[in-house]
Amino acid sequence: MNTLTRNLVLLSLVLASRNVLATAVDPSSTSVKFYKMAVSTSALCTDMTTVFSSDTGVTADLLQGPTLGSGSLAEGTYPCIAFEISKILDFVPSAGDGGSCVAGTTYHLDICGTNTVDNIDGTQTTCSGGQANPQHVTFYLTTNSTDTIGLHAFSKPTTVGGNGGIKLASALVVSGDVSGTFVVDGRASVGPGVHTVTGGSGNYCDFGPPTFTFR
Repeated sequence: MNTLTRNLVLLSLVLASRNVLATAVDPSSTSVKFYKMAVSTSALCTDMTTVFSSDTGVTADLLQGPTLGSGSLAEGTYPCIAFEISKILDFVPSAGDGGSCVAGTTYHLDICGTNTVDNIDGTQTTCSGGQANPQHVTFYLTTNSTDTIGLHAFSKPTTVGGNGGIKLASALVVSGDVSGTFVVDGRASVGPGVHTVTGGSGNYCDFGPPTFTFR
């Protein structure tokens, strides 16, 4: 069995509507619930293979290097990764930003708003209900995407060189018995946003886009 152990440093990649943060600090905690991981040998994310899944989900603080699951994969290169997660992201700023974010305060962010999500099984979900409705959403990471800020995180890529999904800096390569470490660099990612994905307005404590790669 090829066991994949994902150490996610930080996860803001699923934010469907992103703004460049005017000022930013590091998070001290970032938690999200994971339900499924699937991969594809195609950068267009076709014929997805499920690596692991959980009906109840696995809640993980991504700064603690969690093991999310394991599964068997054939040797090869996988330029597309998809995660099914809860649309509610919890994070804690390590310091105040002088405005919207207060050190040590837990913020709950609805990362989907009213966006439409392309699910791994080919169906679609339209997000609704805000934090009171913790729906499952799927975000795509692919070496094919030109999107580095998460505007099309929930969209499965459909064209070569298009913007579906989020840019994955390097593919997952499986060779023999491996442990794959998924690195999400989200340093200096917490700061004030200028609008909310749930339809509100004004400043709020937000989460900025990280970069993604495998090593």
